[in-house]
Amino acid sequence: MARKVDLNRVKVNLTSVQSELENLEIAINKSEGYLKLVMGIPVDTEVSFDRSIANMNEKVQEFQIADLNVFDRKDIQLLGVQEQLYEYEYKNIRSQHLPQLVGFADWNTNAFSQNFDFLSEGKVWHKGFLVGLKLQIPIFDGLQTKSKAAQSKISAEQLRLDQLQAEDAANLEYQTAINSYFNSLSTLEALKDNLALANDVLSDSELLYKEGLSPLTDLLEAETTQRSAQANYNNQIIQVRISQLEILNSTGKISNLLN
Repeated sequence: MARKVDLNRVKVNLTSVQSELENLEIAINKSEGYLKLVMGIPVDTEVSFDRSIANMNEKVQEFQIADLNVFDRKDIQLLGVQEQLYEYEYKNIRSQHLPQLVGFADWNTNAFSQNFDFLSEGKVWHKGFLVGLKLQIPIFDGLQTKSKAAQSKISAEQLRLDQLQAEDAANLEYQTAINSYFNSLSTLEALKDNLALANDVLSDSELLYKEGLSPLTDLLEAETTQRSAQANYNNQIIQVRISQLEILNSTGKISNLLN
């Protein structure tokens, strides 16, 4: 026999579930809008997203931690290119203070005419040829070359310090991502056991309610607890996946996801 109070409790529970679903839909729409903004496309652009539920447990288990090689990171590579450019700049500045020996040659023909009759028949063209060497020896340039070379060298030294700091920051980011990943896995295992326990409680509560040995309030409470445990478990899987992305990002291998 169903009582009115039991029906009202079911309605309240149903309304609560529907409200949660609506809030999730709002959150999904916000996330899609933010994704379009990050991608640099108009927010009102129609984009089709795959909302199928992937086997997240399989993705978590298949993940392999990559070793850190700071030179795989694009920011470290960029600093390396800048260092090479500073070396070229320093060598170019130093070369301006060195003696220069330039060879040159010139071959030409000339009509030596005061009138515009260069194309007339029988016009005699005289050939000329010139070969020579030019030696330039810088003596004093007001110490400009020395000052530029010193400034370039200081910039290169500052860049090396920036490289060391960037490498230390990369190592710290990697270690932080690793620690966060293992902590997330530990929490996931605990929530997995909690979800299994909540499923067992719900199954037992359903059986007891059908046998008339338990009130509806216990069943509704068990359903709420199981739904909360399932939500916590799903959210923790997302946290584990975020930790995996942080590891890939810290090792410079996040672009592998596009392969």
